[in-house]
Amino acid sequence: MANEYNYDVDRPIKGFVRNQLWSRVKGTAKKVLLLPGRDCLDIKAGIDAGKINPKTTELYLFESRKDIAKIIRANCKKMGLRHAYIYPTSVHKEVGKDVIESVENFDLMFFDFCGYVKPEIIDFLEWLCPKTQDPANIIAFTFSVGLRNNPLYNLDPQFNKTFHPPTGSICPWSSETKDKAAWTAQKTLKTIKKTDKDLIDFIHYNDTGSPMLFFSIDFTEGNLQGLSPYQKAWITRRHNSAMKKAA
Repeated sequence: MANEYNYDVDRPIKGFVRNQLWSRVKGTAKKVLLLPGRDCLDIKAGIDAGKINPKTTELYLFESRKDIAKIIRANCKKMGLRHAYIYPTSVHKEVGKDVIESVENFDLMFFDFCGYVKPEIIDFLEWLCPKTQDPANIIAFTFSVGLRNNPLYNLDPQFNKTFHPPTGSICPWSSETKDKAAWTAQKTLKTIKKTDKDLIDFIHYNDTGSPMLFFSIDFTEGNLQGLSPYQKAWITRRHNSAMKKAA
């Protein structure tokens, strides 16, 4: 298949992104949703970081290819994961929605989309985000922001021409790159408002020739330190809303 993921290509920057992701999780995670891929590198990184306990952490894992799902199941068994639930389907399908609605209080949801974000995935994320605005959650994404087949290009062609780090590099942080990352996040997820951009943590990188964007939104109460009064009020409102629904 033309768009099949190449597992044999070295992606050193992706390893850095994984480490940054798990560093955002406070303590040992109880419930995690991942798209782990054949080699389960996200899971291994979580175990190495002490954020996944093989005996207690519940892992909800999605893989659309049934042959890869079988390999993931075998890898989970080798790692001694007692609560790994593998779903041989795409997370944005109905099964994924059913799992998300039935499982409460994920510590982390990481949607590692190897390509660009297709319209059906954007629809899924629009459905998802109002359900994850609870202070117990960190939600993170990785997807391609390259020119080819990218629906964001139609929104602003100049954006992609300037937001393109060289292969093998991470785009240095600046207010301009943060604005561009926030723009991408907001165009992908319309539930994110322009005033929320300072809550978006991002890494813009290029491992293999296709520029990728990782961004996460941290709704944990410990993330209030160093935020503006507006941002604190923003999270507090969502916290109070979640508590009201849970009551």
